[in-house]
Amino acid sequence: MKKTELKYFVILLLSLIIKLGCTSPPVEDPSYSIIEDPGIISDDCCSAHYTTSISGNTPVGGRYYWSALLHKDTLVNYGNPIYLEEGEFSNIDIEIVVSYLDNIPYGEYKKYIYSSANEEDVGKVDLRDIASSQEFVVVADYTTVTCADCCTKNPNISRYKTWAIKDIGNAIGASATIKTRYGKLCGVGFPVADTIKAQSNVFVTIQASINPKDITTNFIQMGYMHLREFSSVDTFVYVEFLGLVNGNEYVIYKIKGSSFPSIGTPIPDSNYTYKVKFNPSSGSIFCYLDNNPVISQETSWWIGKTMRYATWQGEIDGRETDMAGTINNKCEIIDCSYIKDDYVIYNASFDMNDNIGVTPQTGNRPAEWGISYEFSNLKIWDVFPL
Repeated sequence: MKKTELKYFVILLLSLIIKLGCTSPPVEDPSYSIIEDPGIISDDCCSAHYTTSISGNTPVGGRYYWSALLHKDTLVNYGNPIYLEEGEFSNIDIEIVVSYLDNIPYGEYKKYIYSSANEEDVGKVDLRDIASSQEFVVVADYTTVTCADCCTKNPNISRYKTWAIKDIGNAIGASATIKTRYGKLCGVGFPVADTIKAQSNVFVTIQASINPKDITTNFIQMGYMHLREFSSVDTFVYVEFLGLVNGNEYVIYKIKGSSFPSIGTPIPDSNYTYKVKFNPSSGSIFCYLDNNPVISQETSWWIGKTMRYATWQGEIDGRETDMAGTINNKCEIIDCSYIKDDYVIYNASFDMNDNIGVTPQTGNRPAEWGISYEFSNLKIWDVFPL
């Protein structure tokens, strides 16, 4: 957003807040109160962040608190929820971000704070427990600005993904042949590319948990990556796993250079087979590229561990970064297979009982990524590539 446009937007918004003020909390929940509402607290990369600070007393069972924008009683966007245990709380910030990605027309919208007993009811305004009407906010006219240089970061989503997950029960290995389709990184050609990390990668993995809140789950993954870090851009095969001694160390190997003289950079549109395995008796981790051993490492942390899931994923960092593949030239992940603790290799044979999907969109945003499957093969792509 240009500085002159940003200045006009902030002045307009502040004058509107001063004129309208804030309404009182609903009478049906006297313990719930609004103590501060600074309105817009930042504006970056064609987006605006609105934060409300709340204090009160959460009912028995806990609640999910979330902010929403409505137009004539129709929900147009809502923020990520914050879960609060029962009991008194104070100075909790509830945020909603309005971005050019939301396709919300320029104009005024009413902002509310909602509370839901169940996480699946977040975003459903008709199922709220309580609501507090706040001030009107003004959504900028993003059609008049250039947003191509954006690398939008979501603090509540570390990565955007496509995925296929098999619940194996006790997996010791997984494999796939993956077509190299490097996704374009966000902000290329703009100053933001010198300051913001971005990546696009595709990989096979075995892991103990698929709960996104379980940040210390055991996993071993291998694939290829297109990475920008510290203004430097690179493409390479990589291996990543968690746990050497205490189970909280991330270990990442960039498979190239003098340490791996026989491994070159994956060639675009070429196929490579990636395989990960581990031995729970010895704690040994093995990774193979085209059936050639790349990593063999014994780690005490992995002795006796179990992996429940085999997964095949595409992943991006930086919301505008392209997922691997396009509609006309998809990234193909074929011959997906896994190894159980009986040491037998099984074809993935995906079906409707498997967990196959993409990171969902909120508010008014259209689907951004795609995935399809047939037998033991997957295809992934970016719907609106740069």
